[in-house]
Amino acid sequence: MIQRILTAAVLIPILILAIFVFPLPVFLGILSVLLVLGLRELGSLLKSMNAQLFPITYLLIGGLPWVMGYRMEMLIAYLLLTLVLLLFSAIIRTEDLATGLPSVSGNVFAVAYLGLPLSLPALFHPLSSEGRTEPGRVWEMLLVMMIVWGADAAAYFAGRAFGRHKVTPRLSPKKSAEGFAAGLLLPTILVAIFGGYLVQNRSTTFLLVAALVVVVSGAAGDLFESMLKRGAGVKDTSDLLPGHGGILDRIDSLLFAFPCYYLLTILWETRF
Repeated sequence: MIQRILTAAVLIPILILAIFVFPLPVFLGILSVLLVLGLRELGSLLKSMNAQLFPITYLLIGGLPWVMGYRMEMLIAYLLLTLVLLLFSAIIRTEDLATGLPSVSGNVFAVAYLGLPLSLPALFHPLSSEGRTEPGRVWEMLLVMMIVWGADAAAYFAGRAFGRHKVTPRLSPKKSAEGFAAGLLLPTILVAIFGGYLVQNRSTTFLLVAALVVVVSGAAGDLFESMLKRGAGVKDTSDLLPGHGGILDRIDSLLFAFPCYYLLTILWETRF
């Protein structure tokens, strides 16, 4: 527990500096480094499932934040290029034909599961092509992370103290209904009290709906990664972060929460 707290105490200030102080290229570079490290961990999981990562996947995924940060209008073209290059790589890199389909599927999955979600924060940076039009959106990115990590902490402590009813024994035996309820209740209360001060360009109704969406999607992301790890027969994706495991162990909830929040903003603006 002490290791977990100390690691968070070091990483969170670095994250805040990266968003508010560092120039956009540094922020995008940090995202690219996180993507490459996360991809390396995902590659070890895929290897246990008879699939291999292609070297070009590291380059393609590492470039996604830069496309979103500077040329969002080119995203679809970049994704099509990525798909074509991965298919060609499968032809060139596959030696054991039995691994061809698992490998190309795993590389495409890496782009969808890791590359796109972890590149989305580039859209919320105040100096990005999207952020210049709505400077307040940077606080939305921070709010999503606060909700996810607040829900995680509340669920962890409530589960340890009061957890009796297991809800996902097949994927994560320690998850309890009591922990999930605490993880949903605490962020919702905090958003109701402080959300309007942080994100002034959103209504209270939106923020409360967003809290619900982020908590549920974050919990789903955690369970999804547990499914991958159990399928691979490992407890953590790596030991890179003391007390937390690997990069994927730390960001698994965000990989679902960021896309769901982004989709909510689009649907909300279109509908309302």
